[in-house]
Amino acid sequence: MQNVLLAALLKVELPGHTACLIDGGTLTWNGDSYAPRDAVLGVAEGFESLIEGVGDEAPAGAIAFLLPDSTASASVNGSGIVDSRVRLWVAEVDADAGTVIGAPDSVADWLVDFPSLSIENGVRRLTLNCVSHAQRLFDLELGNVLGPKFHERIYPGEWGLRNAVGASISIPWGAASGPRGTTNDYGYSVPERQVISAWE
Repeated sequence: MQNVLLAALLKVELPGHTACLIDGGTLTWNGDSYAPRDAVLGVAEGFESLIEGVGDEAPAGAIAFLLPDSTASASVNGSGIVDSRVRLWVAEVDADAGTVIGAPDSVADWLVDFPSLSIENGVRRLTLNCVSHAQRLFDLELGNVLGPKFHERIYPGEWGLRNAVGASISIPWGAASGPRGTTNDYGYSVPERQVISAWE
């Protein structure tokens, strides 16, 4: 009788480095060697609940890593890893042979939306907030966003947006913003276009 285990396989394709992580043991699959620890990303701490998209929302999620040192922190915290591909599979593994049985089930195929680095009590935690490839279908002006890659394409050598990391909202460049409300002295909210300035 075959002894079968379930294993989570995580592949993060960063610029210049590909991390292949597994939730225990080591395994070679599809030409990649999976291990519990990576030299750059360290170990996977956990996942936020996978959110299934409804209406005009695409599936999304977040993965947290415990980074090994400050060098790794510097190499992965920034706009350079935005749009890196993140894939997750659940595989059946023959425990005796150490090989994958059949084809693993794909659980997620994401793009990094924005990284978030936090340091608390000496622990460096990198959270990769991810979105589905389908999220890009909702961008009316695909590629024209208030972000460093697009900005530097238009203005080569201008690096002003490189340190703007951790923004959780994608702002389309040149798009009209949604209506906002303003609270007056009477405590009720009125649309902003109806607010009259005392200085006019």
